[in-house]
Amino acid sequence: MKSILFLVLLISVNVSNAQMPETLEGQYRSSYNGDVIRLSLKQQTPLSYNGQMNDSYQQYDVTLLRDDNKVTGSATEKSMGLIFNLTGTVLPLQLNLIFKITLEGVENSMDLTFEKLSDDADEPSTLQRDPIAKIQFPEGATHPEALIGTWAKEELYQSGAGDNYMGAGFSESMTFLPGGQLADAGSEAYISGNQYSGQSSSQGLNIIPGVSWFTVGNQLYLKASENGMEETYHLGKYYIENGHLLITSTNGEKLLLTKR
Repeated sequence: MKSILFLVLLISVNVSNAQMPETLEGQYRSSYNGDVIRLSLKQQTPLSYNGQMNDSYQQYDVTLLRDDNKVTGSATEKSMGLIFNLTGTVLPLQLNLIFKITLEGVENSMDLTFEKLSDDADEPSTLQRDPIAKIQFPEGATHPEALIGTWAKEELYQSGAGDNYMGAGFSESMTFLPGGQLADAGSEAYISGNQYSGQSSSQGLNIIPGVSWFTVGNQLYLKASENGMEETYHLGKYYIENGHLLITSTNGEKLLLTKR
């Protein structure tokens, strides 16, 4: 079963119908636990960009190549020389980037969403959100209190020992809001070894436009609305116990989330 967080991101890309930006040049920002992550991009050619990304821990040299609403490139961490391969999606006033790196033969990835800053203010630009009232829930749909809150998918990796030890951890979170709205609650990743360590994160309770959640009995659904058209996604049967949410799809695959 695909990650519920990946599905939400996919839906949010599909329902966005605002005009794509002509250039990616400018200032972007994310945050996590009060730690601001800044990305600055400068256009070099009609399709290529160079820039810098930094948080309180690391600085990165970034290169991007744009192809319509897709980007590819790299981010090189300055102190350790770790190189992340980048792929991403261009959205109105947003840039979604997926960072991938292979360590000890294991490919790891993390997602960051940057909001573009306006030219005259150091604040993220405001996106137009589709009111939740536009989405009509089916008869019998509910929004159980037990589901309301932030849930995280977490993955831990360890390999080697001694001088060859490598440890890494990744998490991505989403928030079920009362009344059926969904929000991206950020992501976090860290990598450590005998002679290196690093971490990166993003945070922000960003409501996903045109997407909602509901349950019918013990079944969990997502619903997307665009231009009067609606589509429902059946995620599967859900079960909550001791701060854990288990979602079992119709083909038997399972996804375990932890409440934060």
